[in-house]
Amino acid sequence: MELLQWVFLLFSLSVKLKNWLYGISSNGSKVVLGAIGAGNHASRSLLPAFKKAGATLKTIASSKGLSGTHVAKKLEFEVNTTDSDLIMSDNEVNTVVIATQHNSHSRFVIEALKKHKNVFVEKPLALNQEQLDDIKNIYQQVLNENFEPKILIGF
Repeated sequence: MELLQWVFLLFSLSVKLKNWLYGISSNGSKVVLGAIGAGNHASRSLLPAFKKAGATLKTIASSKGLSGTHVAKKLEFEVNTTDSDLIMSDNEVNTVVIATQHNSHSRFVIEALKKHKNVFVEKPLALNQEQLDDIKNIYQQVLNENFEPKILIGF
């Protein structure tokens, strides 16, 4: 699949994404959010928007913990951690927001897809063609497992 076809596939999910952004997952259940990254953009724009839309803010993970603690208190996350695996292993979390350093985006997207979670990732989705191909392959694999993941790339 060419890059343009891949981008078109992502945008073709726009109707389902609208519901997702308003706090309703594809099966009608509420969006339960795990956030990885608690920097300025996440804490001032992304996460407040998800809260305002009605998503349940379950877990926030940040690398050092201090910013995560501040954001967790401010936005009323249930759990604050430095361990992103806690988000990935939580069956209640159905959506992961990735707002980390660019070089970690593709790794977290792949982890979330493997755990059958929807993804909102800040740009860039990937840094090179190999990372993009890895994401595409995992995406197609989970489609074959009867999970239709939503991936939204913020910019």
